[in-house]
Amino acid sequence: MRELVRALGRDRATVVGHDWGGGIAWMSAHLEAEVVERLVVLNCPHPAALGRELLRNGKQLSRSRYMFFFQLPRLPERALTRNRAEAVARALTGGSPPGAWPPEEVERYREAFLAPGAASAALGYYRAAFRRPLATHRAARKRPITAPTLVLWGVRDRFLGEELIRPHRLRPWFAPGNSPDVRRIEGAGHFVQNDMPDRVNAELLAWLGSTSGG
Repeated sequence: MRELVRALGRDRATVVGHDWGGGIAWMSAHLEAEVVERLVVLNCPHPAALGRELLRNGKQLSRSRYMFFFQLPRLPERALTRNRAEAVARALTGGSPPGAWPPEEVERYREAFLAPGAASAALGYYRAAFRRPLATHRAARKRPITAPTLVLWGVRDRFLGEELIRPHRLRPWFAPGNSPDVRRIEGAGHFVQNDMPDRVNAELLAWLGSTSGG
């Protein structure tokens, strides 16, 4: 993240991420605080908070059972690429309102997932996360987040429970005096930026205009 920001000709930037991009954004705010001017996360809990919930929250464990399936060798790749990545298309569109995903856009995702090595690369995020779960927790505790933070959450998320972003779940990962602005978006699911793009953009612009930064 640090090198990406600098490659764009900036010393600091507002970092916005969704899902796994959100996980990267969360940890960048911890580990590369000097380049993260402001942080925006869409439908992604703090990685350490999610790890704790998987140990004690039966509902979230059930929602996340696919993550455990993804730890198997080869079988997940076959399942996700079968019938021209039909499972990927279902995952994208299944919880979204009609019209959120134009067919041609879904087709581009399917084509991308069918590229040689793409499925394994995508699954690599899930596999790597299970290898060193305590490292994320320690890193986050050592360098709490100081950047102004906005969390946008589509409340109809099929994969992640809203309890993951309750104040007491997020508080341990922020520096004293800093707390995230959490905004719920009704009618949107996990892919909130696709489900309700106008609302997401309006929330982003309003928040960016109200927070300090260049």
